[in-house]
Amino acid sequence: MVRFGDFEIDEATRELRRHDTIVHLEPQAFDVLVHLVRQRDRVVPKQELLDSVWGHRFVSESALTTRIKEARRAVGDDGTRQAVIANVRGRGYRFIAPVDDGTEPTGTIGATPDVTIGEAPVALIGRDDDLHGVLDRLASSRLVCVVGPGGVGKTVLVTEVARQWRAGSDRAVRTVSLGDVAAPEAVVAALAEATGVMAGGGERARVLDALAGRTDLLVLDNCEHVVDEIAGLVGELLVRAPRLAVLATSRERLGLSAELVWPLLPLGRDDARRLFLERAEAALPGVQLPTTVADGIVDALDGLPLALEMAAGQISTTGASDLEATVRQRTDLLRAPGRAAPARHRTLDALVRWSLDLLDAPDRTLVAELTVFTGPTTAADAAQVLRRDSDPPDELALGVELGALCGRSLLAPDTSTTPTRYRMPEVVRAVASKELVSTGARRAVLVARHAHHQLEVAQAADDALRGPDERAAHDRLTESIPDLRAAHRWGCEHAPELVTDLAAALHLFAYSRLWGEPASWARSTSGPTDAVQAAVAAADAAHRSRLGEASELALAALQSDDPRARAIGLEVAADVSLYRGELEASAAHAEHLRRLGESSGDLHLEVIGLINLALSAAYRGQLDEATAVVAEMERLEAQAAPSDRAWCRYAAGEVTSGVDPAAAVGPLRDAIAGAESVGNRLVPCVARTTLATAYASLGQTHDALDEYATGVGEAIDYGNSTHAATLLRNLVGLLVDLGDIPTAATLMGALGGSDVKSSYGEEARRMADIRETLVASRSTGEVDRWLAEGAGLRLDEALRTAHAAIDEQRS
Repeated sequence: MVRFGDFEIDEATRELRRHDTIVHLEPQAFDVLVHLVRQRDRVVPKQELLDSVWGHRFVSESALTTRIKEARRAVGDDGTRQAVIANVRGRGYRFIAPVDDGTEPTGTIGATPDVTIGEAPVALIGRDDDLHGVLDRLASSRLVCVVGPGGVGKTVLVTEVARQWRAGSDRAVRTVSLGDVAAPEAVVAALAEATGVMAGGGERARVLDALAGRTDLLVLDNCEHVVDEIAGLVGELLVRAPRLAVLATSRERLGLSAELVWPLLPLGRDDARRLFLERAEAALPGVQLPTTVADGIVDALDGLPLALEMAAGQISTTGASDLEATVRQRTDLLRAPGRAAPARHRTLDALVRWSLDLLDAPDRTLVAELTVFTGPTTAADAAQVLRRDSDPPDELALGVELGALCGRSLLAPDTSTTPTRYRMPEVVRAVASKELVSTGARRAVLVARHAHHQLEVAQAADDALRGPDERAAHDRLTESIPDLRAAHRWGCEHAPELVTDLAAALHLFAYSRLWGEPASWARSTSGPTDAVQAAVAAADAAHRSRLGEASELALAALQSDDPRARAIGLEVAADVSLYRGELEASAAHAEHLRRLGESSGDLHLEVIGLINLALSAAYRGQLDEATAVVAEMERLEAQAAPSDRAWCRYAAGEVTSGVDPAAAVGPLRDAIAGAESVGNRLVPCVARTTLATAYASLGQTHDALDEYATGVGEAIDYGNSTHAATLLRNLVGLLVDLGDIPTAATLMGALGGSDVKSSYGEEARRMADIRETLVASRSTGEVDRWLAEGAGLRLDEALRTAHAAIDEQRS
């Protein structure tokens, strides 16, 4: 009699029974099942099964396939859920369910059946590369350790690795689950019990002797809390059992020289979203979650599979928006969806505390104090903020400590940057930050020091943005945005002067990258005398077609004694005057800005002043004067920051485009490429319109449509309505030439709104000509209807209408 799961096979009566109920099975299918059970220690080739069941009669493989399907169906298996009969591609079949044949363990593992290595197979999402990577490492090494943070799915992965190993090999798999082993001295006993070794109290020598001759794969799951004991045992096993392979999981590596490590990382966004949505559907069939909500949950949980499953399990009792708020603010409220989860996996708090409890006191304090950083940090930044007042910062020593925390899966290193940046997973931060709160005065010191350090970072980056190191400064500020937000929040409550200084330091970055958040800070915190923040708000308003507001704020900033406010105010006033067609005023502001840059040694201000001087002259029709200013700019280009060089190239192309569009193409393309190389979004938004118009006038319609499509997409993404209006006005002319009169008229109607930058000069004359063409091409009633439809559109709706029309023309 042989038993497996709920089934038993009685060869004497030729019966398969489940709970004493006979399960019908055709004779040949029964013979296939019996042969596989008898030969369960190896893969059985198809030809052997054919010979065993049908003798030497010729039958096709399809007959065997049919009987395999019958046997699988009888035992609750199928081709997908291969928990009993596994298909080993290209080799045959193997019986893999744990078997009880009534024999007793003999003190060695040679004849004992495989120990169960997990529940029924779980579909792995986004883990194909990890699965094949671990299998490949096992093919070349006797010791592989899968390392990753708690809840990342190490156990699920190695369970599938073990199944595939057992299905494709004649070697058995033995799993030792160490999560519930409370102390190192209990490890040997757990190993003895799991592998069937009768070790009489679990003496180490007898267990090692019993394993010495085996060829098994030994899976050691959850080693982190007994890592020293496991490392010692495995080190001895690798010597005494030369054919034994070991697959371990841990939150840190074992530290043996023979060890190959496979880091298991959280899921990427697409795979994490798929996992979350599948688990949510299982918890609440038919649930519909907006993509933005699902992505918000995925991002807040760092793609950690266990956390995603916990969140999905709560979807039936928590609305989508409430669930997103929970995972963003109170991850400690998430619970495991099933009762069978081990204690350390039942809540996210328990998951993290399991790791924190394994740290010594200094490391635990370090993790808590690192939570003052909201985003990734470097060892140098951490040393400046976390230093003790009596000690100088030791960047090198702290770097070693941070590396050790990475090794324990509490930090994630990004070595693609120089220097390395370290990021704390949000689920770790949520728990560790509670410990920092309990430190009281020390926390207050660190948070204040962090805010002032972020101001220093912003000020240093602002200086670098104005020179050849602009790209590095751009990256530094982009990476620091979460911490800059935290510094601003602290400053609003504790240090208003820091808020003003931060606004000034971030102006150039925010203005040129079309990042509106600092302006929203300025609008919410600026007082009547805070000229710097008023100027920052003016700059953002200038991007968003609120030109009256921008002009008023900028002119107020010019009355300030703060040189930073005056510099920002002059730049904004020059731009706004240019947008409104007040060309003499723009030139006056630009000249003042140029002189201020020259006297203060700020090359950026000098270049921007010259740009506006050139453009105001060109728009007044004074091309000789404009060309002379462009020549003066070219003298400064070699010393300027990449963005300022891009502005110079744009001005050269813009001045030339009206008289020689072919000559303008090169400088405009250079401007776009140069700005994009350092993350500047404003220059491409401005230059692309002129480039598209130049292509259209040259008859290069396809190139023009490509540039318009990109420009419309940027306008939608960045909300830069001021320059979007100019882009659409130029596009209208091309659509008329292409015969799309309805869309051209609709867009023209949308461009007449009060919230859209008005037209003047040559642009206004061109729009008047286009309107006459529209009226002449169709009946007045049709054109008026399209114009009226356009007048009812918001600018963002008009941009989407334009995008659809461009796509149709390009197709």
